[in-house]
Amino acid sequence: MPSSDNLQIKLSDADLKKINDALDALDAALAPVLITLTGTEIKRLPKASDASLPFIEKALDLAEQQPQFAPGYVDIPGLRLDLAAWQQLQRVARRLEPLASNLASTNIKLGSEAYVTALAFYSSVQQAAKQGISGAQDARDTLKNPLRAKRGQKSRQVGCGACPRPPLPGIVGTATTIPGNDGRGQAPHPTACKPARGAR
Repeated sequence: MPSSDNLQIKLSDADLKKINDALDALDAALAPVLITLTGTEIKRLPKASDASLPFIEKALDLAEQQPQFAPGYVDIPGLRLDLAAWQQLQRVARRLEPLASNLASTNIKLGSEAYVTALAFYSSVQQAAKQGISGAQDARDTLKNPLRAKRGQKSRQVGCGACPRPPLPGIVGTATTIPGNDGRGQAPHPTACKPARGAR
């Protein structure tokens, strides 16, 4: 299992095929028995749970033993089928839930690492452009537009520990800022690289 500190995941074509084949098989197996409910429908339906299971089971047992008390619209054999299927699919759902949660967590972490590294590189390019280093201004202009496209999102803080590059000549580690998600806001970057006083 990869470390959560710095993920380095490489999926081969064979890995992806294996995953997609498994998902296709799962989809094919579940699709015939699954339905789709709207948010309103889900909200309106009473919810069964492990806590209510003993009551459901006891009511079903009594309904089978004393059907004369069951309302005419109650399908007792159908209720038994529903209960069995609910328990079966509950077990399936409980296996899928941690997988879905871990997949989401992994995707968030991978995206965050990529974004933090990109911001660190952009910060370095900004400083290089201020010093007039050849090619830095063009790189800065190229990266500025994608950041501006993120306008409206909050600025984010990125620690210099995420900067996987040595300082440029004439640059020392000190307090400076890097652009936020909107390309305008500046978030504190305590140990980012900033031109040393008097550096050319």
